[in-house]
Amino acid sequence: MAGFLERALARAATNRGLRELMRQGTVEADGLARARRDITVHCTHLVERARLEGTLRDGITEADIAPIAAMIDAVLSLRGEHPSEMWRRHLAIVLDGLRVQPDQRPLPTPGHAT
Repeated sequence: MAGFLERALARAATNRGLRELMRQGTVEADGLARARRDITVHCTHLVERARLEGTLRDGITEADIAPIAAMIDAVLSLRGEHPSEMWRRHLAIVLDGLRVQPDQRPLPTPGHAT
């Protein structure tokens, strides 16, 4: 899953049009709708595989992947000295949070803050 997110976000970092299309996507052309479905299916398989490998913390689902990508996309939009590379640091932070760690607290239920 880490490789998928890194490759997708690396592509987005250099393609503003792709980022805008995937982020806002108000025009649901057949190709875009199919791409979104394919990505969702792929993310489901990645989450299942990581869960079977025992590397994904409890409570993470495929529904978490798009918001994670959106958070990193927000970093890509920040102004700064090297905004196009800052996302790699923030992705590493997020990926560490997705991995199984000793003594992890349970995640809040989706839709409920703690």
